[in-house]
Amino acid sequence: LKESTDFIREEKEMLEETLSSERKKALIPSLILAETKNRVLDANALKKLVAIKDKLRRIEEMNIALKPDTYFEMGIISYYNKQHSEAIELWENALSLNKNNFKTYICLGIVYTEEKMADNAIKILKRAIEINPKYSTLHLVLARVYEQKGSLDDAIYEYSMVLELNPETIDVHNAL
Repeated sequence: LKESTDFIREEKEMLEETLSSERKKALIPSLILAETKNRVLDANALKKLVAIKDKLRRIEEMNIALKPDTYFEMGIISYYNKQHSEAIELWENALSLNKNNFKTYICLGIVYTEEKMADNAIKILKRAIEINPKYSTLHLVLARVYEQKGSLDDAIYEYSMVLELNPETIDVHNAL
């Protein structure tokens, strides 16, 4: 039993490393911002990533803990595989294990918005900003959520925060 458990743990570690490296090879960015989103994915690469993710899910079902970053990576794969509910679940798991992964907050905020859950997006992004108020991308995503929701005063404030933190952001000047 110990040998089997050790083998599964080694396999898990190898799969966790492979998932991240294969995502990068497939040119899938770690953020799903409009500016960075990969719109044309190789179907075979995505299929391979989904297979790795599914193996990791089976390992997780054996009560073998995955790394917080693995949940983040699996969420990215689920998102690109159009499994938004699963992506949300995985990113929420990642945040429960690591409250300082701001990419997770951003991705979660974006997918909440896409799923017409703007209030959840605002809540999660505000929580992230409380942790790190100087991360301009958090303010940018929150500004876009407010803008889509029609809360223009709040959007203007957040866009202004982006410019305060990162004055050369041309797109924000245009948005304002």
